[in-house]
Amino acid sequence: MSRRAAFLLLSLLSPLGGCRALVREGEAIAYRPGTVPATATAKCDATYTLDAVNPNTNTKYGRDTVDIPKGATVGFRREPDGSLVALAGEKVVTIPDEPAAWRYTPAPVTRWDRFSVAARDACESAATAVILMPFILWQVVTGGEVP
Repeated sequence: MSRRAAFLLLSLLSPLGGCRALVREGEAIAYRPGTVPATATAKCDATYTLDAVNPNTNTKYGRDTVDIPKGATVGFRREPDGSLVALAGEKVVTIPDEPAAWRYTPAPVTRWDRFSVAARDACESAATAVILMPFILWQVVTGGEVP
């Protein structure tokens, strides 16, 4: 069996085996307007990303990521002045009273996790190339003009 076929087979079988590192993105905790902000503890070492939209500019808040160890605090709280903040570990971001969520991607822990993530990423890159190749060839051959 070729190396590429092994990567593809393992990346397809890993979710059946319960490999948590293959979880792309899960929602750790969410806030909805009109509810009481809450916090939780991180269940695993992971990279957390704040998913919140500024209603005035329709842009995302805090798209930078933060690595959080297991047991750190993640969530939302009200400040004494009534403003809403999103917190993850040491990172605190003031956000509007709009829907928001902390999303996480678990860090690969074992060698098997790291191998599975690498296989998944390689398969994703190959699939992207296969899907885009006809369009790229069309651009090159026709100069981008519709026949």
